[in-house]
Amino acid sequence: MRNIALSIACGFLCGCGGIAESILGTIVDSFIGDVAVYDPSPETVSASRLAFVTSQSGDVTCLILNSGNSDPVASFGVKSNGIASGRSGDLFISTDTGVWGLDADWTEIDGLPVNEDLVRFDGVAADAGMVVVATRTDDGAAILVVDEVSRKVVAASAPIPGVTITGLAVAEGTAFAIEWPSGEIVAYDITVPSPARTPLVGSGETSGEPVALVIGDTGNLFVASTGGVVEEIDVETGEPVGPLFSGGAFVQPVGLAFDAGEERYLLLTAADVVLEIDRSGRVVSSHRSELVEDATGITFVGR
Repeated sequence: MRNIALSIACGFLCGCGGIAESILGTIVDSFIGDVAVYDPSPETVSASRLAFVTSQSGDVTCLILNSGNSDPVASFGVKSNGIASGRSGDLFISTDTGVWGLDADWTEIDGLPVNEDLVRFDGVAADAGMVVVATRTDDGAAILVVDEVSRKVVAASAPIPGVTITGLAVAEGTAFAIEWPSGEIVAYDITVPSPARTPLVGSGETSGEPVALVIGDTGNLFVASTGGVVEEIDVETGEPVGPLFSGGAFVQPVGLAFDAGEERYLLLTAADVVLEIDRSGRVVSSHRSELVEDATGITFVGR
C-alpha cells in the first residue's frame, strides 16, 4: 500500500494547476515503527456491523455493534482527529501529523512524515473511491482529494486564511466542511482539480455550533451540533429540513456516522459513548468500551 500522506504533500506543493503525477521523495520506514497494529479477534473478523473510533491518545478502537464488545486496532502515539472507511474496505486515519492507510484486514498500515509546508491535518472523509483530507498550511485551511486506489492527489482547494476545518463529509462528488471559528458549513465540488468554496449554511443557522457531519439516508447532510442536536440540512439549498434527534445539553457530540443497512446514525459523544439513533430519532442502543477514552472521531463499516 502506498502512503497517502506523501502523495498529499506532493500534490499540494505542486499547486492546484499542476497536480503531481507521482509520489514525492523517499519512504522513511523508521516512522512506521511508532505505530502499533493489533491483530483483530475472530469475533471482529466475522462481525457485520463495526464502528471504528479514534481518540486524543492516538488509539483506534473497533466497537462490535453486533455484540457490544470491542477490539484494539492501532495506536499512533499522537492525536487521531478523524477516521473514514474507503470503498475498498481500507480505513483512513488522520492524525495531527499525517494521514495513514490501514488495509481492509486491519493488519497492515503505512505512514510517512509530511512536507513541512503542510503544518497539520485536521480530518478525513471518504466516498466512491475518493479520500478527502482537511489540511492546514501557514496560509490557511484547504482540502485535498486523493484517489483511493492510485493514492494520487486529484484535486486541491486554495487555502482559506484564518480558518480551520473541524468536520468533513463527502458524497456524490461534493465535500462538505465545517469552518472554525465561524461555524459556517461550506461545500466543494471535488470533481474538478481546483474545488471552489461555496457557502452552504451560515453561522447561527443550525441549532448550535456544528461539530460533525455525515451524509444520511435521504442524501442530505446531517449535522451534529452542540446542545446534543442532530438535524437534517438540504444539500441543494442549505435549508434545514428538520431535527432528527435532540439529546439535550448533557449530550456533547464529537462525531457522527451512518449505518445504511440499519438506517441508524451513530452519534459519538464526549462521554465516549456511541448512541445508535434510528430514523425516528429514537436511541435504540448505546455502546461504551473501556478501550475508548477522549474520543475524537467515528466511522462505520458494514460487511
